[in-house]
Amino acid sequence: MKEVTQTSTEDDKPKGTIPTTAFEKVAKLSKRIRAVRGGQSAGKTYAILEYLIWFAEKRKININIVGKDIPALKNTAMKDFFDILDLLGLYDPEKHNKTDRTYRLNKSKFKFLGCDEPAKLKGVRADITYFCEANNSPHQAWHELHSRTKLFSLLCWNPDAPFWFDERLLGRDDCDFITLTFQDNEALSDDIKSDMWEWKRLAELGDPYYENLWQTRGLGQLGSLTGAILTNYETIDEIPPHAKYVGGGMDFGFSNDPTTFTAIWEADGTLIWDEVIYEKGLFNPDIFARLKSTNYRTQIIYADQSGAQAIAELRKFGLPILGAKKYENSIIHGLSLMQREPFKVTVSSKNLIKELHNYKWLQDNDGNSLNVPIDKYNHSIDGIRYWYMMTRGKGQKKFGFKWR
Repeated sequence: MKEVTQTSTEDDKPKGTIPTTAFEKVAKLSKRIRAVRGGQSAGKTYAILEYLIWFAEKRKININIVGKDIPALKNTAMKDFFDILDLLGLYDPEKHNKTDRTYRLNKSKFKFLGCDEPAKLKGVRADITYFCEANNSPHQAWHELHSRTKLFSLLCWNPDAPFWFDERLLGRDDCDFITLTFQDNEALSDDIKSDMWEWKRLAELGDPYYENLWQTRGLGQLGSLTGAILTNYETIDEIPPHAKYVGGGMDFGFSNDPTTFTAIWEADGTLIWDEVIYEKGLFNPDIFARLKSTNYRTQIIYADQSGAQAIAELRKFGLPILGAKKYENSIIHGLSLMQREPFKVTVSSKNLIKELHNYKWLQDNDGNSLNVPIDKYNHSIDGIRYWYMMTRGKGQKKFGFKWR
């Protein structure tokens, strides 16, 4: 096999297409995992497919293109793939096996796979695997296919919210990561570009919808799903040295849900949330062992009062923990307290940040938000809400305890 080359030249890049910055950036990626996050109309899928066609044309390799399911692929990567072949004059119906969903390009073979067919993914091997809209596919599917990929894997997605890439792959030594925007796509029409610059103007006027739209679809950066409940925060690299620990919130779990503890600090009049525990299978001695730090034993921790037995045992160990008092509409009231003032979240709080991006209001059939939160992505948030309810809300009460 010809040695892998990572850069293109004017002579060997795909003929018949408009050269884009997106293609050049994709072609420069060199590590075993190549991740491409992109905003709307960034041309990421098109650029990756152009690169794969260019890469495969003079080689003998197998490339798998994977999506959530085949219908999704037909509307995205599969459509673009055959459009590019047509544009380049490379499409030959004799080489297109529609039943097996494969296409032979000279000595190379492309195959399209859906993650909704797990039986067809077992034992599948390839030289290159490309996950289109990877945020819609399970991590297990990616792991299974990547582990049997000889050269490298490519991933692309829109940054509506964090997903398994942010938790498990970002920052690895063998992972290249780039962000593309519509400004990297010279093939984009001026009319569409004008529309997107208008998003920026409206975002700068303070419209929350366009602020999030410009952040995610315009700049290709992480944002919140429409309807996210808690958006009044920003991330910080670390807790400032002068910050004061003021307490924390805990939510109990075990097999299905994690036990969580979030420490709450205050610096310069602003609260800071810091994820300390987010783990399944913890017994009470395990929880206490993770909170032996003197800081966490100087202020009260509030937890779900339904975990009375766990609370009692943790108090015997010396942890200053109390059950949060629940009252009518306490969930909505607690969330309103959390929305009232800006707060900060440490960047190391990956699970908490994922919850903040995904915890949103239920919607009716017309897409209108209801005043009821979804019952997921709320493990850390519930614990923090207990703290707000007991220190800022109706459950507020002064205690004269002295803790060990």
